[in-house]
Amino acid sequence: MQTVRTTKKLLGLAGASIAAVPFALGTALLVSPRPASADVTTYSTSNRVYKVGMLMIDSTADGGVDGIIDGTISPAEAVKGAENPDPHMFYIADSRTDLKPAGWTLENPLAPSTVTTDIFSRWSGPGGRDPAHPFAVGQKVTKDMAPYWEVSLTKSTLEELLQFDVLFITNHRRTRFTQADSEKLRKMVDAGGVVWMDNCGGMTIDQSGKFFLEQV
Repeated sequence: MQTVRTTKKLLGLAGASIAAVPFALGTALLVSPRPASADVTTYSTSNRVYKVGMLMIDSTADGGVDGIIDGTISPAEAVKGAENPDPHMFYIADSRTDLKPAGWTLENPLAPSTVTTDIFSRWSGPGGRDPAHPFAVGQKVTKDMAPYWEVSLTKSTLEELLQFDVLFITNHRRTRFTQADSEKLRKMVDAGGVVWMDNCGGMTIDQSGKFFLEQV
């Protein structure tokens, strides 16, 4: 694993594996400047809720034509939204008690409560990301559903992002960050959050705009 660190900043570049999740969460606990409890606890029995999410980058909706990415997002691609190739990673990690320390719970503080029409279109509608397992509009969103863990970088405010311990970015596409989105990530990391990036094949950072790591 390669990491880039400063005192309270970390961006991990790692091969994706469920076993690596406790490492990322442990790092969030170690580098976080948030006040620590004065109670005497032990690692094995202390309860902790980690706030985590799969960070969705708008530019990754562009799947290209004949393998060529031109930066244009078609109406159909806009409906499907950002690529999310590993939507259940945190659900599996939260369920693997053989890998997860006792007392650790993973949650997305921004998780939607019910399936909206946008969520339905993205995942279950014609041309959606997973029409074989359709949702129903109004259905309760639970941890075993992909949209529970999704967090939109562009739509989320800085204040909302600052709630998170770990945000995970992975895709197979050219990834472009707007200046505003890059600045939000920088401030989140400055505050002690962890941005975990995984290139699971074909992911590149578009050089047309600076990524916040260059300023760390």
